[in-house]
Amino acid sequence: MPTPSQADEILSPVDMDALTRAVAEQRARGGERQRQIEDMLATRTWLEAAKFAAYSLQILHLQIKPWEVVPCDTAPDAVDVSGYEKRHAGSAARIVRRLFVAGLSRYEPDPLAALERVKSTAVSSA
Repeated sequence: MPTPSQADEILSPVDMDALTRAVAEQRARGGERQRQIEDMLATRTWLEAAKFAAYSLQILHLQIKPWEVVPCDTAPDAVDVSGYEKRHAGSAARIVRRLFVAGLSRYEPDPLAALERVKSTAVSSA
């Protein structure tokens, strides 16, 4: 089975952590999602499978509609444009910017929950 060290691009430790957690969460979901990620891990690179896991979980946690884009596929400077392909890109980009400011990854499986954890931690330590 491929491992994170076999990723075919250089990722930051923050990205690797988020992607590793996404794979673990997909595996823990059981059923079809677990079978799907296991198959991808066996037939594709770890990075492809991990990005798919993050993408799928962001759709689930953020309740992304089919015509909307997910934060992990959005540049932080994206804006809303007309047309089917990039609807709500500005919303996803705002989440990506918030993630970056908080020191988090665009691949967070549940971006809003991750931002809330950072906020709670900051309040607790103040």
